[in-house]
Amino acid sequence: MPCGRTGDKCVITFSPDGKQVLRSCDVLLADGHSKFITELFDAATGHRLWAIYETRSYIEPHINKFSGDGTRLANGRGHAVNIRDAATGTCLSKVTIPSTGIWALSSDGTKLATIPCRYFHNPTQHPPHLHRIRISDIATGSYRCLENMFDSYYCSSITFSPDDGYIVLMSNNYLFPNNYTCIVHAATGALLKRLVGFECSGLRIAGLQTSHGIYDTQALLDDPRGRIEYNSNDILEGTLSGIGITSERDWITKNGKPFLWIPPEDRRIHSLDQYNRNIAIAGNTIAFYYPTGQIYCIRLCSSSAGCNRPVYSSVNEFNTFLLSPTTRQT
Repeated sequence: MPCGRTGDKCVITFSPDGKQVLRSCDVLLADGHSKFITELFDAATGHRLWAIYETRSYIEPHINKFSGDGTRLANGRGHAVNIRDAATGTCLSKVTIPSTGIWALSSDGTKLATIPCRYFHNPTQHPPHLHRIRISDIATGSYRCLENMFDSYYCSSITFSPDDGYIVLMSNNYLFPNNYTCIVHAATGALLKRLVGFECSGLRIAGLQTSHGIYDTQALLDDPRGRIEYNSNDILEGTLSGIGITSERDWITKNGKPFLWIPPEDRRIHSLDQYNRNIAIAGNTIAFYYPTGQIYCIRLCSSSAGCNRPVYSSVNEFNTFLLSPTTRQT
C-alpha cells in the first residue's frame, strides 16, 4: 500500500466483509508538509480507492468505524465525526459530539453512540449528566441520553450489537485488571448484564466475542444472574464456542475447553493496544503481543476438516512477525 513516510499515529480498520482496508495516519508529503490522511485500499490488490487529506493533529485520537453493512463510514477526532460514503469517501454529514470521547456507529449507519473521555474523570468534579450514553440521530441531529451509569466513567470502548438492540460498554484498561463489560438495552438504557473477567471486544453476529471464545448472547441475557464472573461462576455448558485463552494464559481453549497448553516461559503476554485487549481473535486464529514487540499467532485446524490438533505443536513453533510502532495498533 503506497504512502509517504508515516509518523507514530496510525489506525487500520477492515471493512465488515474484509475486502477493504481503511488506514488513517500522519504522512509527510513530497513538498515537506505533514498532513493527516485517511485512505481506503482494496485488501486483495493493495490498490488505493480514495484518499482524504486533513489538518494534522498531535493530540486528538482518530477513530474509524464502518457500519455493519459496510456502506457507511464514520471517522473523526475530537468533537467532530464525519459520516462518509464508504465507496467514495464523500462526506454525507457531520455530527458534533459534546465532548472528546469514544463513540460507535450503529450497524445500520443511522445512529452514533458517544461517551465522554475517559479514565481519569472524577465524578465529584464532572457533572454526572455529561457521562451518560448519548445516542444521536445522524439524519436529524437530534439525540437522547440514556440513564446515567457509573460504569461509563471508566469505559474504554463501546459498540452496538448487530441488530442495534444492545450497546456494550467495555473497560479493558490497566486501571481495571479484572476487565468488566456491561450489556445495555439501547432503547431504555437498562443495564441487563455485568460481566467480569471476560475481556470482551464487542458483540458479533454469533454472540459476545471474549478472550475465552464467543459467548452466546441470548444465553447471557437469559441467565438470572445480574453479574457473572468468569472462572468464579458456573458457565453453562455449550454457551462458549470458538477459540480463546484462559485468564492465567496457560491454555489455548476451544469451545470453552482447554485445548493447547502454553509453557510457563511463553506466558508473558502483554496488551495489544491501549485498551488492554490482550489478544486478537479472528476465526480460528489467535494472536497475542509479547514485550519484545512481536505478535505471536497460532492457527487451529477447522473443525469442519475433522482436525483435532493445532497447526503448530507448541507455542515455540508459532509463526511470528515484528510490527513497527505505526502498525502495532492494528
